Amino acid sequence: MFKRFLLLTSTLCFMAAVTSVRVNADNDKTDINTFELEPVNMVTRTSYMVKTLNDDTAVRQEPDSFSSEIAKIQKDSVYELLENIDDTWAKIVVDGQEGYVNIEEDAVVYENIQRDTDEESELRKNVVENALSFVGGDYVWGGEDPFSGVDCSGFTAYIMEDTAGVNLTHYSGAQASEGKVIGRDELQPGDLVFYSGENGINHVAIYAGHDKIVHASSSTTGIILSDMENGRTPVRFVSVLDDLQTKE
Repeated sequence: MFKRFLLLTSTLCFMAAVTSVRVNADNDKTDINTFELEPVNMVTRTSYMVKTLNDDTAVRQEPDSFSSEIAKIQKDSVYELLENIDDTWAKIVVDGQEGYVNIEEDAVVYENIQRDTDEESELRKNVVENALSFVGGDYVWGGEDPFSGVDCSGFTAYIMEDTAGVNLTHYSGAQASEGKVIGRDELQPGDLVFYSGENGINHVAIYAGHDKIVHASSSTTGIILSDMENGRTPVRFVSVLDDLQTKE
């Protein structure tokens, strides 16, 4: 795994870690058992298909009845429509070759509608689920592994790398510049939420949805799910998951 320790970025990371100990009070916790993940978005994809009506349907080199045949296909064969020419010829690919079938005599074109899971939305849900699985874990200053203890930026770095393959620096101040800065109205589950103190950004959390964050909060509370605003107002929102595909 990519090492983000960078000697804790010396003074900078030390400053961020010490300040984060005072981020939340013990009573700033949300019961994880009552928290509902936001639903995964669905996308509708429409394509057009060509289905043959006759055996030995001729596939011609050009959209012309006198053009040479490049193949014959059997009844009920289905191909994706590449181009519809004058509602008479359908362009398809057969055995790696482009050709045309007559859709007045030998085939029909129909609409195929599919509803699929939006991959980015599913990835975001996976990030939140992974983060929530560590609620109750220990906060350890400088820690990089939530199984043994982790600090705020170590936690976000671990979750993003483990779930989405995104490498982040083990320092909240650096993470604030390692993605796309977004507005609060653009915030989605899996985005990063940043807080600041007298010396700048000093805490980072993962947005879980419903105005909640999951984060390595303090040495007293450990890893918790809590309100996004509990005496502190976020100063920056960053997305590092835009346009990523689900990690295989």
